[in-house]
Amino acid sequence: VSQSRYRGLIDVLLELGTDKPDKQIADDLGITESTLNTHKKHLFEKFNVFSKSGLITKAIFNKIIQ
Repeated sequence: VSQSRYRGLIDVLLELGTDKPDKQIADDLGITESTLNTHKKHLFEKFNVFSKSGLITKAIFNKIIQ
């Protein structure tokens, strides 16, 4: 995984931890909602979770985000 892609996924994780709707998160990150949904799908698979709350909990537990 390239450094910029890794940074992008961390940004997605951080934004998913907010209460913003997906449309606003995508706009804030400068990506489409479709791209955001693809990132979420890949993150859910990688972390073996089924929800944003599960994803954020695992990311915090594994010290990927604070």
